[in-house]
Parts: sequence; C-alpha cells; structure tokens
Amino acid sequence: MNRIVFVNGLHRSIVFLFLLLIVNTHLRAAITLRGYQTNTTTNTTLTITKPTGLAVGDVMIAQIMQSGNNNVSSIGDASSTGWTQIAGSNINAVNRNYSRATLLYKIATSSDVAATNFSFTLNGNADDGEGGIVAFAGVDVASGPFDVTPGSAYTNIATDNSLTATAITTVSANAAILMFGALHDNISISNWTTTSPGTLTELYDLPFNADIDMGLGAAWALKSTAGSTGTGSASLGSSIANGAILIALKPAPAPTITGFNPNTACQGLQEL
Repeated sequence: MNRIVFVNGLHRSIVFLFLLLIVNTHLRAAITLRGYQTNTTTNTTLTITKPTGLAVGDVMIAQIMQSGNNNVSSIGDASSTGWTQIAGSNINAVNRNYSRATLLYKIATSSDVAATNFSFTLNGNADDGEGGIVAFAGVDVASGPFDVTPGSAYTNIATDNSLTATAITTVSANAAILMFGALHDNISISNWTTTSPGTLTELYDLPFNADIDMGLGAAWALKSTAGSTGTGSASLGSSIANGAILIALKPAPAPTITGFNPNTACQGLQEL
C-alpha cells in the first residue's frame, strides 16, 4: 500500500486552502427573512408588534402610510425615536385629500429585542394610518446596511393600475432586493417582479378601508449577482394614485480567519 505523507509547505498549503474553502462556504453570512408585522390605526399613533424572532443586529424596515381629508394643506412624514428615515413622498395631494408614505429603518438593539411593539407618531393632519415592519438577519450592519444608497423618495408616482419602481444597481452578490409600494386606495397588490432577480416574494399586502382609503405592500428576493435590478413592478386591482421604491440590503462579510499557519496546522497529516 502506498503512503503519501504531507512533508512540505506546498502540500500543507493545499490542504489549508481546501479547509479554508470549506469554512467560507459554510460560514458566509446570508441575508434571511426574520419576520414581519402590520397594523392600522384611526388616530395619530400607530403601534406595530415586534417581528417574531427579532435578534440584536437585525435590520428592520418600516413602511408607514397616512391619509387625511380635513381640508389640510399637507401631511408630514411619520416618525419614531431611534428610526432613521429612508424616503418620504406624497402619494396623493389632490383636492386636499392627502396620503403620504414614509420608509424608515433601524438596527435592532437589545432594547428592541426585549420590546413588545414599536410605536410611530403620525402627522397631526392625518386621520388614519397603517404600516408594516419587516426584519432581516445577515445584513452588513458594520459598514452600513444598504448595498446602494437608497433614494429619498418613492418613484413613478402616478395614477394607473401598476406599481413601477425605478431600477437600482447593486454592487454585491447576494444582496437582498426589497420593493415597497403605497396606494391611495384600499386595493390589493399582486405579481411583484423585477428584471433581476425576477419574481419577488410578497411580504405583506395591507388594503385599509379608512376615512381616506389607502394601501401598502412589500416584497423581496435575493439577487445572486451584482448589477441592475431593472424596473420593479406589481399589479393593482384598479387604477389609483400610487408610488414605489426599490432598496438593496448588503450581506454581511464572511468571517475572517487570522492566526492560522498551514505548516503547523497541517503538521502530521498523512494519507494512506
């Protein structure tokens, strides 16, 4: 029987690289959906239950929709202490019937994990509101959660029967693509898609029969390669004022292995 003994640095380095490949394959962070929750309100405080399984370091994205018909001149963005606004836009501002969508994010802390719910303050001119929170694990919170800087406004705000979100271009493989949509009516959303990664999985769809009806929704998918998403789209049950936005979350980097010497680590390895 022949015996091959790893006696030199070359053989040891080959073994080390093989082991390193296995480690990186199994330990590389992947963005995963943690959970989501939605709720509605008929006053200026919106309370949403904490997403199930929330953990420290998860990235939470909240989408809030408000409407008002008290002959107001505007509606400002919803807010909550510790949450950072991503985007905010009027979805409708005709005949003093206003609806406004706001997108915010927060990196979960131990206090968030211990909390039961999150409260958002709506604008004083709002009559009703609704919102959803979605949480993701495996996002790069050390250098910032976004793979590309998000836009500050919803895109392609128009009155028609489809959501249309302007394309974004990712720079990292396996970024999470999220599409959010807001409507000035209580109709359903379906058939979420982009050019790449293609079909998006719906997270929530929340039509709300309020003083001034409204709706919102969200969907997502992982994009295996960097590059343009193409236009995001979704179908609406009827023609109504709407707007949409795409954002991309950046996956956390693979763990770094330090202090590893292949010559000593592979010492004595042999194959019979």
